[in-house]
Amino acid sequence: MEAVRVLLVTVRGKAREAYLRRLDSLAVEYDVVESVDSLETSLLDTAYNGVLLDVPTVIRSSAMEKAKVRALLEYYPVMRIRYLAESDDVHGLTDGQTASLPSSIEEFIQQDCARFQARAVRAFRRCSLVFNALLINRPDSPLSEAEKAYTVNVSETGCFIATVAPPPCGQPRYLVLCELTDKTPIPLDVRWRIIWGEAMRTPGFGARFLTLTESQKLELVAMLATARNTLDSD
Repeated sequence: MEAVRVLLVTVRGKAREAYLRRLDSLAVEYDVVESVDSLETSLLDTAYNGVLLDVPTVIRSSAMEKAKVRALLEYYPVMRIRYLAESDDVHGLTDGQTASLPSSIEEFIQQDCARFQARAVRAFRRCSLVFNALLINRPDSPLSEAEKAYTVNVSETGCFIATVAPPPCGQPRYLVLCELTDKTPIPLDVRWRIIWGEAMRTPGFGARFLTLTESQKLELVAMLATARNTLDSD
């Protein structure tokens, strides 16, 4: 059986030290990040079976970061944890039920996490969402010179763009999504492509969003949530 691996999100301090002592006492592998903003980067490259969230760390996060938590963590088992300084104890919150942890965190890891297939963020279900897209070579390129394209599917971290002339992997491209209120060009990391005529598949390329503005992130998360809720209710 493969080892269970969890991601702990907490700032430095006594709470973090208490969490690490608990994890070290269990048969579990773990990584630690100090902010919600660092969450996505870790989930992109490493497969995890679950996530532990320090409640005060999340509370101090921005609205955009809290939206990111909701969007990214709907696919993972999650336990919210809190350190109680007066008793030097750790408590957890799962499904609205507060429980004392050694048993609670142990059950979370042995039952919820162990039964969940580890995944990275790239394994997230992309949503069939069509944006009218403009592709430019530089962020200051005039949109009158942009290539017209469209998205086939989209997630919080990237998209597949249909075009008969997909750029080579690693070549800089910037994307303007016409349906977003904020038209700031989005820098792309071109990860893979399908050349026109090489297969009976839609030509285009898969790309990762390198950066999004705060307003773009919030609007995209909201649009994806609406689209997924519509699909799930059908």
